Amino acid sequence: MNRKLLCRAFGALVLLMGICTVAKAAATEGAVSGTGHVTITRPPQILRVQLGITADGKDINEAIANLKKAQADATKKLTDLAATAKSIEFGPMTTGGATDPRQQYIQQMLGRQGRKKPTTGTPSVSISCTVKAEWPVKEGPQEQQLAEGYALQEKVKAAGLGKSNKTLSPEEQEVAEEAAAMNNGAANPNDPTFLYVAKVSDEDRAAAMADAFKKAKAQATLLAKAADAQLGALQKVSGSASAQPASAENYQEVYMRLMMQQAGAAAPAEDAAQDEATGTSPGPVALQVTVTATFDLAK
Repeated sequence: MNRKLLCRAFGALVLLMGICTVAKAAATEGAVSGTGHVTITRPPQILRVQLGITADGKDINEAIANLKKAQADATKKLTDLAATAKSIEFGPMTTGGATDPRQQYIQQMLGRQGRKKPTTGTPSVSISCTVKAEWPVKEGPQEQQLAEGYALQEKVKAAGLGKSNKTLSPEEQEVAEEAAAMNNGAANPNDPTFLYVAKVSDEDRAAAMADAFKKAKAQATLLAKAADAQLGALQKVSGSASAQPASAENYQEVYMRLMMQQAGAAAPAEDAAQDEATGTSPGPVALQVTVTATFDLAK
């Protein structure tokens, strides 16, 4: 038996042992659980942008005043770009202390490399917030939506909405560029991120939940048989809906969360919307519905 076949056989054995272990544990506890997934796909209806805005000042009051100016500027620029007026929303103002997360990361990297940290000309307080805006996506061929979406994204980037009023020193700029090279250009947590969105009705989510429950029950039935038992009464059931993991790989967001964690700042909350199918391209967007059901075991 060649090495590839041997590896496959070993993998199958490990999987079988895992199923038996789960089944035996469930039998010991008198219950067994199953999980089912159903994916809802829709054509996109909305192109959404979200980014961070940061302002600095010699004290908190100046920083707040500068951030309010930045918010007014962002509102005007987004309105000029024909964003839906009601969709423009700002998150709460937050401050992580002496500098923003990006600046703290730069300072950490300078320290690790044994390079001198600049101490002059830097404001003492940094404050930030998020801003969100939306544009309707016109019905039409995917290539048309792609071209129109790309043109809009370039205009949003060119507007410079996420730029801070902090001026980096030559050493800080060098570290920022190095970080950009290591993170596919996503060194600035204030860079805009774009998401295609479609609303999913309560009726469609309920139907998907019912299908996911059937799959969960079928999985639990197989586990019960593996434990030489039968499926009994339903103990409990839980469900959720979220963007598919495959469509959520946004490197800018991943970088921002990592840098904020390293800086000791609180990362932004995950999007908790359970009525939206989302994707990073104008093709069909997706919402994954998951149901977990727990049943009694009957011998």
